[in-house]
Amino acid sequence: MKKQISSLYRPCVLANAVSRFVSDASELLCAWLLSLMLAAIMEANWTYVWQLAAVTAACLTACVLLVWLAGKRSSRLTDVAQQQYRELLCEGVILQRTWFPTSGEFYTRMEKDADTITRFFSAACPQGIVALLELLVCGSLLSLQHGWLGLIFLFMSLLQLLPTLLYEKWAKSVYKKAMHNDEAFSDWINAGLRGIATLKSFRQEVWFLNRLKKYRQDVVDAAKKENATATVEDIVTELIQTLLQDGSYLILGLSALKAAIDAAEIPVLLVLSQHMFSSVAYLVQGRDLRYRYQQALAHLDELHSPHRDEDTLESLVLHAEQITKSYGVKQVLQPMSLDIRPGDRILLRGHNGSGKTTLLRILLGLSEPDSGALYRGRQDVAFALQEEPALHVSMKQLAQALAAQGTLSTERFMQHADAFQVSEILERTPEACSAGQRKKFYLSLSLACASDLLVLDEPTNHLDTDSVAYLLRQLEKYSGALLICSHDPRVTMKRVWTMEGGQIHES
Repeated sequence: MKKQISSLYRPCVLANAVSRFVSDASELLCAWLLSLMLAAIMEANWTYVWQLAAVTAACLTACVLLVWLAGKRSSRLTDVAQQQYRELLCEGVILQRTWFPTSGEFYTRMEKDADTITRFFSAACPQGIVALLELLVCGSLLSLQHGWLGLIFLFMSLLQLLPTLLYEKWAKSVYKKAMHNDEAFSDWINAGLRGIATLKSFRQEVWFLNRLKKYRQDVVDAAKKENATATVEDIVTELIQTLLQDGSYLILGLSALKAAIDAAEIPVLLVLSQHMFSSVAYLVQGRDLRYRYQQALAHLDELHSPHRDEDTLESLVLHAEQITKSYGVKQVLQPMSLDIRPGDRILLRGHNGSGKTTLLRILLGLSEPDSGALYRGRQDVAFALQEEPALHVSMKQLAQALAAQGTLSTERFMQHADAFQVSEILERTPEACSAGQRKKFYLSLSLACASDLLVLDEPTNHLDTDSVAYLLRQLEKYSGALLICSHDPRVTMKRVWTMEGGQIHES
């Protein structure tokens, strides 16, 4: 994930670094021209003054245009990179490579962490690159002109590191606590929305609201501490910046009065010193943003399987981690974990109402678990369930739409439809067909799809003997992983999962 994110933001970092460099280089150039103009004024060389004024005006116009163009491009690439990051996160959720145990956590990762990562790449990285370059260039120029000034301004610049050394750990703990409280508050609201019927049935609305008030108060208290921390940081930073700015004016003014430097050099020396101060300030700011960026990446790493490394997960077709599901007060699925490996052939059994269909729908991503996480690799999945959605298009139109998307092979679909004897009724809608005809149609679709996992729920129901025999032959030829829920003794698999008490027992 870290490599993918870095790759997405690389153009953004380069564009913002160029924008920052153009802006600072333009300021240095204008300051140098201003110092030359000041020296010419002091020498009463008015012809040279007017020439420098014309050059300065031309350079200033060109610099403003360059800064505007560079800023516009960097802003556009930053927006594009942030959108691509969000799409990457959504893709991980859709393909179930990334897990979000709660919707509150999803909101935090999608919004707050996206902003944090974007600010790191659009501000901290480019500013850090340019700041190091500026510190080297400005320090060298100051030392070449007046070595003692270079040392004094370097020492003053390092004063900006004091706040970081003094209260960095405390500030980080405050910010981390505030983020945790935001997630807890969002999670509790969403839990209440999901369980509102249960809360009402047990008359626990007041208990829920009291708990909600506590979470809200925690958020408010954490926000106050966060604002207080930020205020302290701003005050200390402002004091140091005032000291640096006024101190540099005082030093340069006294140096000019003592004739240690030429008055005409003051604009350039002043700009060089300010850029030295700014470069260290950017490095300090970048350190804080880097910490927040690392926290955001740590959050993403936690969203992958907590018990399995990425290589192990990539070798699986599907992995479920402690998933649960309840309907009201009835818990259909107890916390369970399971794996489906390439080539697995699994038979799912259990009495009616044991939660088999619920489990299949969660594994397919058609339903969400109440808790736990689900990982499905890049494998393609095909399925045929007992209850298919009501459709108002003909079976032929549906097959053509899937074929146009590259989901299934039209040739294989027609072979299966012929074998199941439904090819002559494809102009009908599924609702206009019998239960057996619908079952044969959806089986034809699932068998014609290019898939690595095939999930079937009671596939032999409503089928005649010849159709069952054909289906079993096709399942024997299927090379991917199979997960079939069936009570039919004619359906046999190497692995057998039995649903009982909301749990799976393998035999």
